[in-house]
Amino acid sequence: GDEAAIEGEAIRKIINDYVESADLPPELALEVKAGAAESSKLVRRQRIDATIAALPHSLRQRVAKRIFFSTFASSEVFAPCSESFLIDLGACCKILHMSRDTSLASAGEPANQLVILNWGRVGVVDADGNRLAETCSSGEMIGEMPFIFGLKHAVFLTVLEESRLTVLSKEDFAEACRLYPDDAMALQRSAMKLIQALIGTAADEEKKSQSKGLLKKKSSASVGTATTGSSISSGSSVDTTVSQTLRRMYAKDLMLVVKRLQEEQAAARQTLL
Repeated sequence: GDEAAIEGEAIRKIINDYVESADLPPELALEVKAGAAESSKLVRRQRIDATIAALPHSLRQRVAKRIFFSTFASSEVFAPCSESFLIDLGACCKILHMSRDTSLASAGEPANQLVILNWGRVGVVDADGNRLAETCSSGEMIGEMPFIFGLKHAVFLTVLEESRLTVLSKEDFAEACRLYPDDAMALQRSAMKLIQALIGTAADEEKKSQSKGLLKKKSSASVGTATTGSSISSGSSVDTTVSQTLRRMYAKDLMLVVKRLQEEQAAARQTLL
């Protein structure tokens, strides 16, 4: 009746929006629409995730190879993983449109989704509402480290203007890691190297900062007068790379994770001896 016609039209709109957002070639777009028409018979009153999830997995893998694979493969964290693993991750991804001021994550919540910016702008905000960083870089992964290692968010992630995002859930990521254990280990090793490099860089920066502070004190003492002046900044500076800002913020927690993993690996090697 009328209700079925309305429902069918709603589902067609969902699929058309999905195909348009994914920017698929015409022949693959037709296959997606045909597959969705068949899957829509199996589920009722579908949301976009349910509709896409009902597509054949092989078809979602082809879509993933086309639109998601290059993003994962170009990431310094995911690059060492196999093509099959990355395509499977992409097959689980969802494309979402978010309006301005939409909250993506809140401080204290588990990092249950990996967010990749397709276009738009996303910012990192602290508990006092101060914007710590923002990005409009297409393809930037946001919060991959706490996502991979199961940490809680220390800040708020907010959409600053209308944006299109690719999102991978923790459940789908965990399932892919279970199916591809070698890739899960390669991902951990890659992440651990980045964390260790980050800790080393942070330590070097702290030493340089301390050295500059000592030189400034000596300079002030030799002149014998205190220097005063007005602030040249109208506000706090904003880092343009969200991923780097988040990595620095989670550095200590991530180092503890690395230490625990190293201890577990050493114990496993000892068991094999």
